[in-house]
Amino acid sequence: MILLVLAGFLIPFWSLAALAVVAAAFLGEIVMALILGLLLDLVYGAPTGTFSFLLFPFTLLALLCVVGERTGVRMLFDRSESDTL
Repeated sequence: MILLVLAGFLIPFWSLAALAVVAAAFLGEIVMALILGLLLDLVYGAPTGTFSFLLFPFTLLALLCVVGERTGVRMLFDRSESDTL
C-alpha cells in the first residue's frame, strides 16, 4: 500500500494513490486507510472545477470503502449461516 502511494507521488498519477486507499480499506486496515486519505488530502489539496464540492476526496473514498467492506463482510457472513440455506 505504501509503495502505491509512493509511486503515486513519484509519478504524478493520483489514481495510484486512490488505489492504495481502496486497497487499505478492503484489506481491513481501517486506520491506515483513513490516515492515508487524510495525508493525501493534505498533499494534493482540495480539487477544483467540477469536483470542487468534495473538500476531502481521499478521506471520503476511504470512508466509503470501509463502509462497503464492512457491510459486504456482514452480508456475506449473515448469508452463510446454515439456517438461511
